[in-house]
Amino acid sequence: LSAHCLIDDDLEELLPQLKELRCLNISGIFGDNYDPGYCLLTNRGLETIATHCPKLQSLDVSHQPKVTSGGIQVVLENCSDLLELEATDIRIPPHEVKGILQLSNSLLCFRYDPHVGGVRSHEKYLVEDAMIATGGRTVVASFYQGLYEISLRGANEK
Repeated sequence: LSAHCLIDDDLEELLPQLKELRCLNISGIFGDNYDPGYCLLTNRGLETIATHCPKLQSLDVSHQPKVTSGGIQVVLENCSDLLELEATDIRIPPHEVKGILQLSNSLLCFRYDPHVGGVRSHEKYLVEDAMIATGGRTVVASFYQGLYEISLRGANEK
């Protein structure tokens, strides 16, 4: 379903029939050539996913500019088997990443870039602290910056 013009209503019609769905890619279009009106998926669509796809293990909602951290949180709260989440170019402020990662005990990989260029250098510590809060279970990757590095040595002593 990636790069197709999906709207929330499409998901509401389609997903009730796909309760066993494990992998869903509904990413939008990357780059300067996209029309923001083209990507009509919102947090309402993510709420539909959370309601109808409880067995989801992999989700890509990258490049959906109307999706926010609130929609991501609803998915993580309701899809307890989610292992991989791609949310590149989604409006998730770095200071919210820790709370998002702590919502899931199963998430292993979170691909995240809040904007072109990735997380700003003075905010990288927020992403690193988020990974440490999961005990290193969740790896955070960036299209622009690769894998974030952390050291768990001494993390439990804090």
